[in-house]
Amino acid sequence: MNKKAMMLLYPLLAAILIALSTFYFLSIQKSSEITVNYIGESSLDLLKASKKAENALFYIDQSAKFAVGQSINDLAQNGGYYKQSNCGQYIGYYFWQKEDKECYPAELNKNFKLILNENIDKYLEAYPEDIDLEIPEDNYEFTIYDNKLIGTAFSNIIVFIRNEQGTAIGKYSVKPSFSLGFDHDFRGYNKTTEQAKGLFIFCDGKEENELNDCVNKFIDNNNLNWKFNQLGKKEYPDVPNAEKVVLFDADNVRFGLQFS
Repeated sequence: MNKKAMMLLYPLLAAILIALSTFYFLSIQKSSEITVNYIGESSLDLLKASKKAENALFYIDQSAKFAVGQSINDLAQNGGYYKQSNCGQYIGYYFWQKEDKECYPAELNKNFKLILNENIDKYLEAYPEDIDLEIPEDNYEFTIYDNKLIGTAFSNIIVFIRNEQGTAIGKYSVKPSFSLGFDHDFRGYNKTTEQAKGLFIFCDGKEENELNDCVNKFIDNNNLNWKFNQLGKKEYPDVPNAEKVVLFDADNVRFGLQFS
């Protein structure tokens, strides 16, 4: 091949490489956006930005999986609550009933989503700091549907594209939404709360020295795998009517009852 033909071939090869690179970037993520300040920049800069975005998306997906499991557990440890119960809590046990005041959890899906949002943000805060990468927090609307949990992102993550001199020449952005399998059923709380209500009715009004035996009897009669601890005045002087407070670990759900 003569020199003239070679000189004509080089621009053609360059154009093909740019076209292939553009196709690759657009096929990575349909919702991605690429913005550069001027034509002719190296496709390698775009490739680096795309790879950085891919890594962040993978991290977000994995974080969501871990955060879901953690949030299910956190909700159970909070007795079905997000941060507070109208009946208060003691050493992490949220009261479901305080004498004649009922505070059984009702908005379980909502409370779970609030906890999940916080837990995802904790993972995102731990992502290695990068001045060229922006990952927004408090960024999701969650939907639970057909055994799936869908996290729809409000804002895109952004990777700033720089040339070899370190000059920003554009940005690569992609929406970090995700979808996970989710087969957890919060209706299990309904059974536990109904059992707790039955226990309260069964034992309410018992004297301090009768309460422990009464709770044990209810648990045995109903074949429940519940653990509990009755407080006492001497051991817990800071708790009003501590002798009538019973803390439960029931079916992985923690809660407290204060009998009258």
